Amino acid sequence: MKSGKVAGKDYCVIDVRDDDYIGGHIKGAQNAPSNQFYVQVNDLVQKTKNIYAEARDQLEGDGEDIPHQVLVLRGGFTDFQAKYRKDPELVENWSKQVWGHPEWL
Repeated sequence: MKSGKVAGKDYCVIDVRDDDYIGGHIKGAQNAPSNQFYVQVNDLVQKTKNIYAEARDQLEGDGEDIPHQVLVLRGGFTDFQAKYRKDPELVENWSKQVWGHPEWL
């Protein structure tokens, strides 16, 4: 994310949290709440395919194939926001009211 790549163009972040998404999320993340994920999964896959296809088109002619990776955030957003909540390049819309930890208020 700090590599200069752009969310939604070079990669996508899918956040499956429910109500606490509004209290902060990874910059550029798309919210697909867990209770709606299976309804939205086809659209999410299509968006990911489009990102993959655009990146692949940029390499057209070199014979390279771009790997398609799926990564899971270890510790979830709870651990991520504890470490990076003050970094606007990584986290947006962070709310101390939602997270409510006394040290963060």
